[in-house]
Amino acid sequence: MRQDARTFVAVEGDDVVGVVVGTFVDYGREPYGMVEELVVAPEWRGVGTGGALLGECREWLAAAGTEVVFVSAVDEEAAEFYVRAGFNRCVGPWLWAGSGAGRE
Repeated sequence: MRQDARTFVAVEGDDVVGVVVGTFVDYGREPYGMVEELVVAPEWRGVGTGGALLGECREWLAAAGTEVVFVSAVDEEAAEFYVRAGFNRCVGPWLWAGSGAGRE
């Protein structure tokens, strides 16, 4: 069994403007990743901060060996953000994507 977590932070000057926490999980079969938290300061939304953080997290998860990344969206606005980033809807609030989906 192997688990790891990493936090990615966006800063502007001395201010933290966004953060994402990713978790890698491998129980010996089909390792996967999870986006645990993605939070961006309201004034930094819509300018690419969240997408950049999510991209860094997904790159790390792909390098760790994941093929699938899961995320739970708290509302429809968040779900649409993840869909635009290449995630797919599944049952309930969960969405999933291949570890490299949505990257340019």
